[in-house]
Amino acid sequence: MKANSRQQRKAARVFFSSPFGGLEEEREELTKKYWPQLSSMCKRAGYEFVPVDMRWGITSEMSSNAATIEICLREMDRSDMIVGFFGQRYGWHGSDTLLQKSFDVAAVKYPWLNDYREKAVTELEFLHGHLRNPGKRAACFFFRDKSYDDMKLKLAEEAEDERQARKFRSETDGPKAAEYLEDLKRRVHETKDKCLAVNMNYKNPQEGARLMYETIEKYLQEVILARPVQQLSALEEERVQHDVFRVSRLAMGGVFMGGDVYLNRIDNHVKSQNQEESPKYLVVTGDAGCGKSCLLGSWSLHHQEKFPNDAVVYHFAGSSSDSTVPRKILKRLLEELNSWFTNKTQAIQQDLEGKQESITSSGERDIRDLIRDLRGMVKRITQAGFRTIIIIDALNKVDESGKTTKTLYWLPRALPPKAHLIVSVISSDVLKMTELTEERGYTAINIAPLKEGEREEIALATLKVRGKALSSEQKEKVVCKTQTENPLYLKTLLEELCSFGEFFKLDAYLDGLLETKDTKELFLKFLQRLEADYNPKEYEGNLIKDIMCCILVSRQGLSETELKSILHITDQMWSVLYFAIEEFILERAALYG
Repeated sequence: MKANSRQQRKAARVFFSSPFGGLEEEREELTKKYWPQLSSMCKRAGYEFVPVDMRWGITSEMSSNAATIEICLREMDRSDMIVGFFGQRYGWHGSDTLLQKSFDVAAVKYPWLNDYREKAVTELEFLHGHLRNPGKRAACFFFRDKSYDDMKLKLAEEAEDERQARKFRSETDGPKAAEYLEDLKRRVHETKDKCLAVNMNYKNPQEGARLMYETIEKYLQEVILARPVQQLSALEEERVQHDVFRVSRLAMGGVFMGGDVYLNRIDNHVKSQNQEESPKYLVVTGDAGCGKSCLLGSWSLHHQEKFPNDAVVYHFAGSSSDSTVPRKILKRLLEELNSWFTNKTQAIQQDLEGKQESITSSGERDIRDLIRDLRGMVKRITQAGFRTIIIIDALNKVDESGKTTKTLYWLPRALPPKAHLIVSVISSDVLKMTELTEERGYTAINIAPLKEGEREEIALATLKVRGKALSSEQKEKVVCKTQTENPLYLKTLLEELCSFGEFFKLDAYLDGLLETKDTKELFLKFLQRLEADYNPKEYEGNLIKDIMCCILVSRQGLSETELKSILHITDQMWSVLYFAIEEFILERAALYG
């Protein structure tokens, strides 16, 4: 089921084009330092940053089937911009039988390729992404200074490392390689006025990656993510947090893979409201990471699209700093319903003005008053002929007031006719599940583990968005692994694979990840990668471990300032790491936990 077009997951796709060998350092710098920052920036604007990096996007099957060129150009067609970069290697070109077969396959869809059969795949990407129609697609190009390659070549030759030396010799790819590369550089330079940026001699991989990042960041901010500047109210700001969270939890393309059964069950529950005796209350439950938030996010978008006259308000506990406080949850739901009703019924807006004032200036009202007012607002909406649906995700994340307080004391027990309350809670929270199903009579939907077909569908869709694919053997390993029946495990596994850059070591890396017995062990692998990738040399000790331990032992979390002060780290050291772990830590009232 497709998500509402007003708020379905949007992607900012950036295609990175370069020869396979010799540019590993730039790619690693981009992957570990800059992509997390771009991802964070896009996420805050409701977008997904999708770096399309074909360094292991082409499987051995695709190569043997001569699909290399077609796959690369098709990925280019799906991208918003191209970032091209070169060292001294021109790349695979010439009369190679498999390469020419790849031209044959791709020329069916791209007949212009027949005029460039002697050129390298990277030049074909430059042609398709920019040179054949300069200015049509956002593009930037970066060429590394020859002195750096000469230095790396000298070091490799002194070490008698021929494999490494080949990466920095222009003649590695044939006698005309240097000539072809110089001609390509000339043509790119001639179109610099149609490019976002062209740099002909960046000094080293670090500078090159930084220049690429700055160009991408500027373009995304000014074009892709650009929105009219407007002052938001406190309610609107909080709504944005929940909207962004909802979109971030959607499956790829806004489709809840394998979830039609659950979507239909919620549909049927809401439709059954026509029967007066039918239940109004529904709880979605399952193991941690089973897809409860994804299901509720997908269903709410689908329902809003299909029934625009229903008052649908949703609250995702954990999506913002105040989202787990019971009183603030009720206050927000009340204000959202009031805002919806005011906008929907302009004819009686004047009658609502007094109520609006009492809601927005209510201050520290008692929980009982808020529950009473929420019921009253729902009654007014339903009596006006509108169905009301309240969704609260992750009750297990909501703050507890104390051991003497009754479970879910703050959650309304009764709503008027034509109103529904749909919640979710982790199945291991026995107290809340008992309260909901046995004490309050909620209907339960239990999300079952993913079937093998669903796992394969999710894996293919996720990797396709990133311009990647697994070989048949790799796919079989992933799909048949029992642990991948958990969506969070599968998602984390796929994200880790996408962040890995060494094609020839991919099998071993996948095997290592699949050795983990559950999501917890997989996250430990994730932490080990962070330790390998993000521990700065100038820090004495294990920065990743120290930060995580500080957060763990803190009572209510630590602020960024406190963490930097305790560990004596710079802003830069913190920022690089923060963007890598942002997805896995909670931020509440500027405290990380």
